[in-house]
Formats: sequence, C-alpha cells, structure tokens
Amino acid sequence: MFPSSPLDRRALLRGGGLLGAGALLAPASLLGARQLVQGIVRPHVDSRVLGPVPGMPVPSCALAPSLTEGPFHFDSVLFRRDMTEGRAGLPLFVKLQVVRVSGCTPVTGAVVELWHCDANGLYSGYAGQLNNTNTEGDNFLRGMQTTDGNGDVTFQTVYPGWYPGRTVHIHVKVYVGGREVVTSQLYFPDDVSDIVLNAAEAYSTRGSSGRTTNSRDGLYRSETLMGMSQQGAAYVSSLVLGIA
Repeated sequence: MFPSSPLDRRALLRGGGLLGAGALLAPASLLGARQLVQGIVRPHVDSRVLGPVPGMPVPSCALAPSLTEGPFHFDSVLFRRDMTEGRAGLPLFVKLQVVRVSGCTPVTGAVVELWHCDANGLYSGYAGQLNNTNTEGDNFLRGMQTTDGNGDVTFQTVYPGWYPGRTVHIHVKVYVGGREVVTSQLYFPDDVSDIVLNAAEAYSTRGSSGRTTNSRDGLYRSETLMGMSQQGAAYVSSLVLGIA
C-alpha cells in the first residue's frame, strides 16, 4: 500500500500508523519470544541448523551511526509486525528499543521502519537486481511499527541473505513526530551468518562463499552489531538504538 502523496505519508508517520497504537500487536520481550515462535517453521527452513548462540554485548544508549539508506528504499506505509509475506528463510525476530542518548530515556510513539533483502539477496519493489530479477510491485521484507511505552518494537521476518559487496545487514529508519531522525543499518555476527548461510536450505544455492564479511564492508559499524539469542526455531536479534 502506498500513500497518495508525501504529505499523506508524513501524516501517517506523525500519527503512528494506519491503526491506533492499541490496535498493534504488543512487542514481545526476549523472554516471551520463545512462545511466539513455537511451531513457526517457514517453507524451506531447517531449524536444526540452529546452534548455541552466545549473547553479544549490546552498547547502552549509544548514538546510532548515520548510514546510507542504499538504493532499495521506497516510501511506503506498511505498518505490520510480520513482514515476511511468505519469503523462505530462517525465522528471525528483530527487537529494537529506541532511546534518547541524553538520559537514556525510552522514546514512545517513534516509528521504526525496516527493510532488507531475502535469502537470495533480492529486495522487493525493484527491477534489474541479481540475475536481472524484477520484484516491482512486491513489498516483502519491509515493515513499520510504532514504539510502545518502553520504546520497544519487535519485527517478525527471516534472516537476510547477501549480495556482492555488502555484509549481511538490515536497513532502519526512525521517525519522531513525522520527522526522520536517523537512517542506519543493523548488522549480525559473522559466525552466526555463516551458520545460517551454509546450513539452512533457503540459502543453500549461494551459501556464504564469496560474501563480504563485516570487517571487509566499508559501511559496517560495530555500534549497530546486534546481540543474538536462540529462541525455539528462531533467532532473536536485539539492539538499543540511540537518537539525539
């Protein structure tokens, strides 16, 4: 669904979405994610690839670095928790908390937008991608949510794949009062990405051979390296996003 004008989009962002905040699904805590993912196994997902994943240290209230939005963003208003649209891949819950750097206070009512490529390195909504693939008209793996009273949002998606020149990543924007306050990117530990890319069926066509790792990606920033945990048949990634 697309807004009829940029003004419509800004109004929706200020209002926190197409539905009132009370109508949105409540974000899950990391503890509660296990119950949410019980029995969730998407097409071509082999949950047996999930091994122990040590928690990564998450910076507290660090200012999120400003990074390019890349060539695959488009203005959309897709307020939803589940952004998979049936794309194959290892189930992933992305849990973010938006806070003010000054005082480390949660930001209520901020709009968080995520988008990323699928297991084959393809973004929705664009022509001329890998192998000249055209995904125009599709909206998979894109979504927006409004932060709750703790500044939290949780998205349900699949672990991203990769494409030449970039490490595995997710794009993020945060809006407050209808104004874009940060554009950044979220990253995964390389060892976790290697497990997923080499063992899960949806990624088996390409694996991890030839991919760019975090240390070789010029856009990589350790400030947005997400913490990881295993919950049932899914991974949960988490990060505190600091804004000015």
